[in-house]
Amino acid sequence: MFAWGLNNWGQLGVGDRFNTCTPKRVKDLDPIDGDNGKDYVVDIQGGEHHSIARTKDGLVYCWGKNDEGQCGLGDTYGDYRKQKKKEEMEKALKEEEEKKREAEEKAKEPVPEPVAAAPVAPAEGAEVSADAVMAPAEPAPAEKPAEVKKSVKKNKSSASNKEDDLKYIFYFYRPQLIDQLWKLELAEGDDAAKCQKKCTHIAAAGHYNYAVMEGSNEVYSWGMGENYVLGNRDDCNQFTPYLLDPRMFEENPVV
Repeated sequence: MFAWGLNNWGQLGVGDRFNTCTPKRVKDLDPIDGDNGKDYVVDIQGGEHHSIARTKDGLVYCWGKNDEGQCGLGDTYGDYRKQKKKEEMEKALKEEEEKKREAEEKAKEPVPEPVAAAPVAPAEGAEVSADAVMAPAEPAPAEKPAEVKKSVKKNKSSASNKEDDLKYIFYFYRPQLIDQLWKLELAEGDDAAKCQKKCTHIAAAGHYNYAVMEGSNEVYSWGMGENYVLGNRDDCNQFTPYLLDPRMFEENPVV
């Protein structure tokens, strides 16, 4: 499969976000070997800034802008945000391991024995009790180190970097498999092959999608829900494919 044109949100699925005026191969959707031979793309639809594709074996992939949940993956994450989250988790884990290692090393250190303070000599002619003679002298207060003011250099590009982070936080530039449309939850003793659905039709609009699955009137929608475009009697965004009420299609069955 090949794609070209506007790619500011990764909607071409070629692994970057650079516009191109010549066809580029979508390598992640190249035909792959499966149990029934080669699986390849047979239908593709484009929204405003996202794309959706269906393969011969009934799998559905989506990529591009995901700020309204139009990729159907359960959130508004993108490649950039997922990578950031992974880096934060790795950093937290590393810090936790470092603290644990320091605690173990500190526990191995020998505890110093307390040193008895030298007795205080009484002043000449003064009456001093035995307890007062043995009392340790109070240590002198430690002097506070002089505060050193460090000059902090402001990063002029920090604001622009933050804007870039926010701008490209909600996109995928590689095709993502929508698992929920393909697999059902397996009950004990169920055959995995029987719990796999196949998509027969797909449709994409501005910021939302539809998919028709095998079965009687089984239609899913997801993405931006403004103006009730998802058909689920709600105007909220839907981040995962939502099964529409089959009774809506009784007079005009979906096949």
